[in-house]
Amino acid sequence: MKRALSFSMAVLMALSSSVCAYAEGRDEAELRTMLSRVKSRIEIPAELEEFSYRVSTYTPKEEYTFTWSTPNDAEEYKSLSCTICSTVITNYNSGRGYSYNNEFSLAELSADELYSKAVKAVKMLNPTVAGSIEIDKDSLSVALSGDRATFRLTRTKNDIPVDNDSGRIVIDKNTGELISFNISWHPNASFRAPEKILTEAKAKDAYADMISIYPEYEIYFDSENKAYTSRIVYRQDDWGEINAFTGRKSDFAADGYYGGDDIVTEDSAADMEEGGANKFFSETELKEITKELPYASEKDIIKLMKADEYMSYSDDMQLDYSRLYKTEYNDTETYVYTASFSAESNTAEKVIEDIYEYEEPVWEDSYYYEYLNITVNAETGELMSYSYYSSDECSSDTYDEAKTKALAEDIAEKYASDMYSEYVFDRGDVTSYTDKQGKTTYYGSYFDWDREVNGLDVSGDFIGIGINANGVMTEYNINYSDVEFVSPEGMLTEDEIMEKFWQDNELELYYLARVHDKITKTVLVYGTDGNVYRDAFTGEPVYSYGTTEESNIKAVTDKSLREKTEVLEMHGLSVTAGMDEQTDSVSAGVYADILNRISVMGLYGQYDELPMGGGKYDSEADITRGDAMVMLTAAECGTAVPSLAGIFKSPYADVKDNDKNIGYYAIAYALLGLEDKTLGAADAFTYADMIEMVYDYLAD
Repeated sequence: MKRALSFSMAVLMALSSSVCAYAEGRDEAELRTMLSRVKSRIEIPAELEEFSYRVSTYTPKEEYTFTWSTPNDAEEYKSLSCTICSTVITNYNSGRGYSYNNEFSLAELSADELYSKAVKAVKMLNPTVAGSIEIDKDSLSVALSGDRATFRLTRTKNDIPVDNDSGRIVIDKNTGELISFNISWHPNASFRAPEKILTEAKAKDAYADMISIYPEYEIYFDSENKAYTSRIVYRQDDWGEINAFTGRKSDFAADGYYGGDDIVTEDSAADMEEGGANKFFSETELKEITKELPYASEKDIIKLMKADEYMSYSDDMQLDYSRLYKTEYNDTETYVYTASFSAESNTAEKVIEDIYEYEEPVWEDSYYYEYLNITVNAETGELMSYSYYSSDECSSDTYDEAKTKALAEDIAEKYASDMYSEYVFDRGDVTSYTDKQGKTTYYGSYFDWDREVNGLDVSGDFIGIGINANGVMTEYNINYSDVEFVSPEGMLTEDEIMEKFWQDNELELYYLARVHDKITKTVLVYGTDGNVYRDAFTGEPVYSYGTTEESNIKAVTDKSLREKTEVLEMHGLSVTAGMDEQTDSVSAGVYADILNRISVMGLYGQYDELPMGGGKYDSEADITRGDAMVMLTAAECGTAVPSLAGIFKSPYADVKDNDKNIGYYAIAYALLGLEDKTLGAADAFTYADMIEMVYDYLAD
């Protein structure tokens, strides 16, 4: 019994993140069709002899995940898995692990070649909807360590992105072989055409009305003057998107769009076109898909529960989600079926009360909720886990909110004294608990006030008071910033702040998709990633998170050098950030940042040991060509070996064998595979030099 309980807890935790709903159970014909579709698109290596599957309900379509793997006694475990929903393969994993190592290398394929390989892979996986999957070419990210190149994916309709149907594709950076693919996909979705939508100008006005910005005081530490002071900032009061047609805040319950029962959606049309001709199945696959599973459907599990004297299934319950999958249980591979049911009602009952010798109808709300989760062995019906909750166990009692609030106000006025006049009441919260007998116990309340100065809220300044059920104060807090408040005179208006906001934020048009009431609905909206948190006088952002200098490839005028620059930046190395011309000198700090990313050891903690030309490492100072060779060698193999005297010969005509840095120069020369006759150690190290050096180092 203990073992079963332990398993049930593990199953419940694993299912808590599943997005599943409303499945009827396993349908062998549908299972064959889904497996046929997958096998018609991907090739299964012969060595992957083992096969298993799982079915997850995903409203309004089931998801089928098929997994092939090597036998348990194989010397090396390999696997391949694929998930399909309707006609769309939403996940593919070749089973290739990450190959992180200390060897850094550039991709053998160009950005265009990688993009072409990604397009081909998407068409292979999803031939019926590939035209609706956009590969963001500019999102290419190539790993320096390892073999992976990654693109972002987004579903599109009417040339408009479906914002929450996105994913990524990973391919081998040297061969273009597909490593993995995943994309979220709302099945059977209809999309309203973007006809007669708001213009961008009107949409911006509507968006500003929706987020409702407001000014307030903010207390912050002025590091220059080393003292706390105040400033006025604008913030937004609401977040979200606006409906592209109405300009009102988008709400799926109100404006979710679906085509109706007679509308043929993109993926359902592809379903009919593609058909379901059975692909050849292996003996292992046939064994699994024809396995008798008498407890793998909603109907079977309900029958099982109704026949059991201890389970509390009621006819009012509806299936919330179900899942069928294979797992290791008691040292045996077992198919498991799990399902969750719930029932909810919210009605008003008419109660007649005698009041002053005549009857007056009084309406009382009646709320009821129950929840049930069950997991069974799909082959035997053995109960593996079960949980049940009913709101019948709950009740409520009376609470004198006005009296308690008045007491809290007296307390606040006494302790805050003269300061209390600057605070305005915000809200009061009640804490309560209902025991197993259904009795509700009130533990008390918490009230808070916000501070106002010059008609503006002061962020972070508040009064908080807790009072228990017996009217005794349990908590008192006050935050009062004793600073000089700047005058709001001359601050920008809301319209001026929004004008500043739109200068560095884009309002974008996109679809959102969501399952609502068992139907996939969509909404066409305007939205933006930015948020309003701006200085009330300048309109500039108070903080700029994650800002970095943009690359400046255009400033690289040499054609060959620009091609190398593009390759480096494709691998995430911004070798042109901060430069104006390719002949600009490079600082030690900029070069060190690059070396720390591409070398085995990096320069961490070695700065003081470096024999720089100027005699001392300074991150802000420009470096020479000789300094660059020293730093590269130290980042690759440290300072001990290159500092040895009398064992290195100079590869350069302008450097003597007894030069103090000859060891650094000779090792760097070999690392880079150079054939240069001179070094020019005292010459400035330019961005052009750095691009050549970094490229040669990685390409060698």
